[in-house]
Amino acid sequence: SSMITAIGVARAIGLCRLKIGRDISVITHDDALSFLPNCGDVPIFTCTRSSVRDAGSRAAQLLIEKILPNPDTIVSEHLEAELIIGQSTGPLTM
Repeated sequence: SSMITAIGVARAIGLCRLKIGRDISVITHDDALSFLPNCGDVPIFTCTRSSVRDAGSRAAQLLIEKILPNPDTIVSEHLEAELIIGQSTGPLTM
């Protein structure tokens, strides 16, 4: 999860006297931390969310397939991710 990093980025942006969602947008990935939720009516951060469990399971399967005969098979996969719009993004202004 990159929520902890996003919080650090938000803190640094604030120290520069900028406002997230107005002056700069922040998008994070996999915001699902049980001890640090990105929740509310409108989440704090815009984020992409995917199943870390499913990704880990698939990575283990691919590793096992590499160990078995014919390990030269090239695999390219696309795992689905959900986009959650939060308060940390705003329109481009010039």
